[in-house]
Amino acid sequence: RHDASCACFRFANNPPISSVSQEHHKDRRRCRHNSLAAIEPREIREFDATVDDVATNYYNLSPQIFIDEVTSFLETDGIPWRTFPSQELRHVFELYFEQSSKVDEMMTLLEDRTIFAVGGGPKHKTLGDAQTNKTNSNASTMEDDPSKQQSYSFILHLCGTPDLGTMQKVHQIHNQNSSVSEAVAAYAWMNAHLTNAFFNYDQNNHESKSGDKTIKPMGTIVHLHQDVWNRSPEIVRSRLRSKCGMFHQRIYARQTIVKRIPKAVYIPFLEDNHLWGATGAKYGYGLFLKPKNGNEDETLVAVATFSSKRKVNRAAHNFHSFELLRFCTKLETTVVGGLGKLTRAFVNGVTDNPQQSGKRVHLNDNIHDLVEIDIITSIDRDFGSNTWPNTWQQMEVMDPVPMFVGDVDGLRRHAVGAGLTPLEQKEGNNKMITSMVLRSGLPDSLLCQLEEQTLVENHDGDQPWQTAAMHGFQPVFDAGVERLMLVVESENTKQLSPSHLWENSLPRYVKEHYSSNEGIENMLSCIRNARSKHQ
Repeated sequence: RHDASCACFRFANNPPISSVSQEHHKDRRRCRHNSLAAIEPREIREFDATVDDVATNYYNLSPQIFIDEVTSFLETDGIPWRTFPSQELRHVFELYFEQSSKVDEMMTLLEDRTIFAVGGGPKHKTLGDAQTNKTNSNASTMEDDPSKQQSYSFILHLCGTPDLGTMQKVHQIHNQNSSVSEAVAAYAWMNAHLTNAFFNYDQNNHESKSGDKTIKPMGTIVHLHQDVWNRSPEIVRSRLRSKCGMFHQRIYARQTIVKRIPKAVYIPFLEDNHLWGATGAKYGYGLFLKPKNGNEDETLVAVATFSSKRKVNRAAHNFHSFELLRFCTKLETTVVGGLGKLTRAFVNGVTDNPQQSGKRVHLNDNIHDLVEIDIITSIDRDFGSNTWPNTWQQMEVMDPVPMFVGDVDGLRRHAVGAGLTPLEQKEGNNKMITSMVLRSGLPDSLLCQLEEQTLVENHDGDQPWQTAAMHGFQPVFDAGVERLMLVVESENTKQLSPSHLWENSLPRYVKEHYSSNEGIENMLSCIRNARSKHQ
């Protein structure tokens, strides 16, 4: 199943604000608000929970407990798994990195990490079928049969939440004099490199040895963070099962009816089924399973939400560009062709002539002034890369972005993005929706201190990370975000590649993460500057 995530886009003709006063930055932070704040309470699912309640439900202290819970889930569900051999991992890195020293460094960083090869067997099976095969799920079953060494569905990287001291200690095994910022930068790129290395391995084998059936693809890699498992275990379990081709329901798009749906319908669905909850949107569309008889109600099985249009000039063609903000299916359900059906319905809905071949719209009532359509989306690579249909093409991959997990509550805070509100400011809300927790920002006290440190003459690159750690927040990093584009084909654009249209666009999206807080910006610069070093 596909799971679109929303990233904060900014056009390049609106540069970062770097020379404004400290007071202005504070004012901007005070003005931040949750993007769902304007939604009426009756329109969204609420649950009685204080911040402390949520933290108690989401947090476990031990990385080993995290590993035990995941392996217990795999065995209970009858999903085969084995430890991924270090020699195979080294081979993957040797094909990716030009320098052997970089291979050694990556292997050192991964010494305290757990990586499994997961899945195998029939491509599609129901959860009931899997439960009858529990005896085949343990690690020794896969390891005892050499012919099954690569018979798995995906690679699972379990990412416990390390503290800053552990990061530096492990990094100094290979780099004795490394600083805190250098150690953090190495960790920041670790998951991105794992994703890139496995994809590179499969691409090389496909291009040079596609006729050799003994060369099997490594497959996609999933980076499962401890805090994500703790706070959304049922959604994570559903997605891992789906990676193995396991589900309660396998539905074809032709068995569904597509309808435009209001916030009152798509917000609760996304809160229950999307890993990152709901977000505000201009358009919502849903797929409803057709009832087998007249007495049954239609069942909502998939949802996609879209932004309002942006006017963009791409290679001298006028475009209305939309963003796919969220897409997910109901838990334990896969809908074959569901994304395509929802996207077609949306495109038909925003054109004034759905039967027109090019799916273009008239501008200013001038039949000769036609506008093309494209859809952009951002995909979190933590659950795989290059997993979307071929109609969506990758335009670029963003750098890893720093996020922070609280020592006390185990909840993730975001340092970059729109609509962030410190979780501490939400303590007065006795009823919180999931998205309020998922879009939590760092405390204002920490943001102010990070800002003030940049005013000191001799501040160094270690300070922002150390300050965050002193406030009880440890950095974690994603594997980067993919930006994908779907161009609705017309006579005017079918000869132009999406990459050509993307590179020749005005206005353009910025290619790097940014922050108006100078301390956060220094963290982003630390990761940015390490890009070439860690490639």
